[in-house]
Amino acid sequence: MLYTKDTLSNWGIIGDYVCALCKAEVETHQHLFFSCNFSKQIWHKMLNCLLITRGCEGWNEELEWAIGYVKRKSIVVDVYRMALAATIYYIWQERNLRIFQQKERTTGMISRLITQEIHHRASMIPRLIGYMQNLNFYP
Repeated sequence: MLYTKDTLSNWGIIGDYVCALCKAEVETHQHLFFSCNFSKQIWHKMLNCLLITRGCEGWNEELEWAIGYVKRKSIVVDVYRMALAATIYYIWQERNLRIFQQKERTTGMISRLITQEIHHRASMIPRLIGYMQNLNFYP
């Protein structure tokens, strides 16, 4: 379980429940990973890199779409899985960096870190290398 600020606030552990990324909304799973303007910018960049022409929806909608999408067996799906995991990881990491170290990175910096992570992982899978080059996914 990810302890977002809304959960910690409900337990009485913290009083601050505002999203560390946008500083405008209550931090919930839904907001932090998919509804936050900061996160949406990152998702938009990642989906564009993957040539996926759809907007980013909410937590439940994204999980439902991802579950249906990843049932297929293809290179595209393999790269999407990596992008999904890396994007969620780096959004969570940025949130923690801002809360615990008072440091901030831009959406561009985070997007580059995500693409570098995917590039690194894909470079270990020979059948993905050509596909990634055709996507121009390399940083």
